[in-house]
Amino acid sequence: MSTEKTTGARPDPRTRRTRWMAGGAVASLALLLAAGLTVPNALAAQDAGGRVSAYGPAGGGECGKDPRTGKERADCRKDPRQDPRGGPKGPPGPSGPPGEPGDPGPPGLPGPSGPPGQPGAVGPSGPPGPTIDVGASIQSNSNQTIPDDTITRIQFNSAVYNTGMTFDAMNSALVVNTAGRYLVTGQILLGYTPNPTGTRALTLDVNDVGRALDEQDTADLPGTGHASQSASAILQLAVGDRISLSVRQTTGNPATSRVEFGALSTAVAPRLTAELLVPAP
Repeated sequence: MSTEKTTGARPDPRTRRTRWMAGGAVASLALLLAAGLTVPNALAAQDAGGRVSAYGPAGGGECGKDPRTGKERADCRKDPRQDPRGGPKGPPGPSGPPGEPGDPGPPGLPGPSGPPGQPGAVGPSGPPGPTIDVGASIQSNSNQTIPDDTITRIQFNSAVYNTGMTFDAMNSALVVNTAGRYLVTGQILLGYTPNPTGTRALTLDVNDVGRALDEQDTADLPGTGHASQSASAILQLAVGDRISLSVRQTTGNPATSRVEFGALSTAVAPRLTAELLVPAP
């Protein structure tokens, strides 16, 4: 006897249709399985509205908690069509080895300059340099006549001192034995007849060529009739160079290179001096 007749209630058409579809789906699935189809092929053969889950727990029902016990059903499996791996995701595996280093990037901008460091210690003193002691001074002890308008070499006949140079008395010159830079000075005391248009010139010569000159006029000299004159220069000289002193006056009359002695017997006379300042490298 059917349930509908026992209860006396008539099911509505939707209820009868649902039961009919469920029953028909189960019957169809059984026939397909009997024909040798796999479960996925069998499911694909069913109508979308009448598909029945073949993966639910035994005895029917859906996956999830059992409403009677509140626990997860032990025989509920996930549909492999929803999760191809057939189960929950496992933990991530270990990291692989590091890859090869990449190419270096472009150099960065230079950083700011740091503060200056502390001054270093003073180094030891070097050895003393060579002592320079080269020079000579020569003079004349007698008067010498200087003709008008004639270049005349001053004659020296004695050495005041001489260190490292040669006094050539025959040529009245100092000869250089050490090449280098020299301070050369010459002086005379000239007595002459004043002439407003005349001149008197004193020249330092090297190898008979003028290298320094001092020229004065021969105007009136009140109360004396003579005047001192000097010329000096720093000259680069080589070994063998000859230093001499010459004078020329144009007063129209002969003049005199004079030797004078003061109250303390200090000679004021023609003199030529050369002192080495820096030796040649």
